[in-house]
Amino acid sequence: MSTTRTTSESKGEVTPRRSTLPQPLPGREGGWAVLCAAICAVLVLAACASDPAARSTEARFQKYDYDEVKRRLPLVRPGMRKLDVLTTLGSPASQTDALWQYQPLNPPPLMPVEVLELRFENSVYVGHRLATKLPGL
Repeated sequence: MSTTRTTSESKGEVTPRRSTLPQPLPGREGGWAVLCAAICAVLVLAACASDPAARSTEARFQKYDYDEVKRRLPLVRPGMRKLDVLTTLGSPASQTDALWQYQPLNPPPLMPVEVLELRFENSVYVGHRLATKLPGL
């Protein structure tokens, strides 16, 4: 137990005063920090597991819902520049220089889903295809 000493002005005596902070058990210094860190880690992991967006990390940045993208697809014509396709369909779920993918925003876990793949050559749209893939792959 930690004590501090105070002097009584009237009597000149020294009286111990208890600290109001909880004290660690002997041999357990830093125990509160470890306990707080463990609780925080559990809370963060629990929040991530319950977040529907955590199941589909790729599609988080896709602008429009997949059905809306498929509805707008007839507006995209071969020869259009990437910027024009981006304006029409919105940002894709994933992209490389030659391939953009649009997919459902919250696919069922471990079930094959349909994705839309757009192909580009020299930053110009050349065609698309519907493909099937497993979420997370």
